[in-house]
Amino acid sequence: MGILVWLISGLLACLLCRLIPAARPPGRLVEYVVSCSVATVAGLVATALDFAGWNDPDWRAALFCFLAALAAIAISRIARVRFFV
Repeated sequence: MGILVWLISGLLACLLCRLIPAARPPGRLVEYVVSCSVATVAGLVATALDFAGWNDPDWRAALFCFLAALAAIAISRIARVRFFV
């Protein structure tokens, strides 16, 4: 149940970022992969920090995953503008 909360918070971060047009990539797949993978890693870190666990949903872990996914998408967009355009 906790892993599902992590993934949902990562997907919500991706959906929120899709509303911001600055440096938005043409495909959605890259942002979905980045947000879900970072949210999963952040969820594991949140488990290590004792914000519930992979089995228990907790709002602190969801917020941690959401913010980490937002930061990762922002970094990927900045890197795309800086290095690939």
